[in-house]
Amino acid sequence: MEVERTLNPTCTGTSVVAVAFSDGVAVMTDRVVSYGKMARYKHVSRQYRVNDAVIVAFGGDHADFQWLQNVIERQRCMLRAYDENADLSPRMLHAYLTSLLYYRRTRMNPIWNTLIVAGLQRENDEMKPFIGTSVVAVAFSDGVAVMTDRVVSYGKMARYKHVSRQYRVNDAVIVAFGGDHADFQWLQNVIERQRCMLRAYDENADLSPRMLHAYLTSLLGVAYRAQSVATGMGAMLLNQAVETEFRKAGGHLSRDETVAMLRKCLELTVYHDCVADNEFEISTVDKDGVKLGKPESLTGNWDIAEYNCDYE
Repeated sequence: MEVERTLNPTCTGTSVVAVAFSDGVAVMTDRVVSYGKMARYKHVSRQYRVNDAVIVAFGGDHADFQWLQNVIERQRCMLRAYDENADLSPRMLHAYLTSLLYYRRTRMNPIWNTLIVAGLQRENDEMKPFIGTSVVAVAFSDGVAVMTDRVVSYGKMARYKHVSRQYRVNDAVIVAFGGDHADFQWLQNVIERQRCMLRAYDENADLSPRMLHAYLTSLLGVAYRAQSVATGMGAMLLNQAVETEFRKAGGHLSRDETVAMLRKCLELTVYHDCVADNEFEISTVDKDGVKLGKPESLTGNWDIAEYNCDYE
């Protein structure tokens, strides 16, 4: 039964970045959930592993994403009811979430999340990197790197620190988020439900991303694909920088180059986004499965503060 949910999200996550590389995807999120502009919850992951090939990351309302996690898990269970080997693929999950978010938008009861679905999608008997989003990720030569900070803000306050905004869907897919933290938690459940539905038909099936492209799904039901994606404030700050680096490399970044670029993206975000946090995690999805990144911290170069003294 549908009930009225978030209309004015309070605890939210900010930017997500995802980039695809030749045989994988990388997703970065910070680890804070903010209450307005205050860091309400620190050390909170904004990424959710769906299965060994799919991960979801979110921006926006934290509560909505928590609910989505249950929805995803329910979909996975439904799939497995028909086939114990079936599971969600990145492409399947992205299509499902796009339809779900658009449906809720038309009901004037939106899910306040921007989602990135990342992972490996099977095509012609090959596992290809896939990014489907509402976050920022970059591809390198044999995988994908995703970076997020680790804070959820309440308005302009860092409400929750040390919170992961990336979600490992499976060994080939990772999702990162920006926006409402609760909405992304809900979306993780939605993703798992889709995986269960897949496995109900085929116990070996699972969600996969689609080759070397990024898909974006927003609370308005907007969806698109690209080589790299940034959401939230990162959509304004980082998209051009990521695309420029991607073109310099001829569209073939290595894993190390991708991770280094995502670290630079986080540094830019910390400088310019008041709700971004310096604690972050970078997760990757490649042929070895989903690897959720360990929490890291970035200090940055604050010598520039001496030259920014015009407060009047």
